[in-house]
Amino acid sequence: MAKQATQTAVPASVPAPVQPRSPILHVPEELNEKTFSPSPATITKHDEIAVLAYKFWVERGCPEGSPEVDWYRAEKELEIIGSS
Repeated sequence: MAKQATQTAVPASVPAPVQPRSPILHVPEELNEKTFSPSPATITKHDEIAVLAYKFWVERGCPEGSPEVDWYRAEKELEIIGSS
């Protein structure tokens, strides 16, 4: 006789597991560098930093924690570009 696998019900009081979020906020589709063609009136300095920091984070393999590393790097790079 085959043994049947029993499934244990999870009580309703147990919350569903939470998926970890990336340390950098999600970049909205309208700011995605592949589809976004900014005009000076629509993009802010904060947006520029966010998009560049996200790009750096992805290049580093999307590690957990330390989002400020990419943010500060993006700020510095944009300062250098702006001052040249």
